[in-house]
Amino acid sequence: MNIDVNKIVEALGDQAVSQVGESVGLDGESTSRVVKSLAAHMKEGGNVAQRVAADTEIREEIISQFTDKLVEAGKDKLLAEGPVADALKAAGPVGGLVGKLFGKK
Repeated sequence: MNIDVNKIVEALGDQAVSQVGESVGLDGESTSRVVKSLAAHMKEGGNVAQRVAADTEIREEIISQFTDKLVEAGKDKLLAEGPVADALKAAGPVGGLVGKLFGKK
């Protein structure tokens, strides 16, 4: 899976990314380290969480939880705002069905 962490972080903003970090027990400095390492390793594929854990000395489980929540927050923002949200609204009932398929409630 090719995920551009920098685009997600840019779209969400620092405060939202910090909140995602806090939700898995990371402080601001740790969140920054994880984001930088994720961005560096994401395109390599394989076990990204393992490499990020080695870089940051944060448990792999925490890295996985953070990554899942970060991607989820990015997806929610994409579905709620901007061109995707506009397209779903314009599609009417079909847009509602598509939104439900991708987790928008």
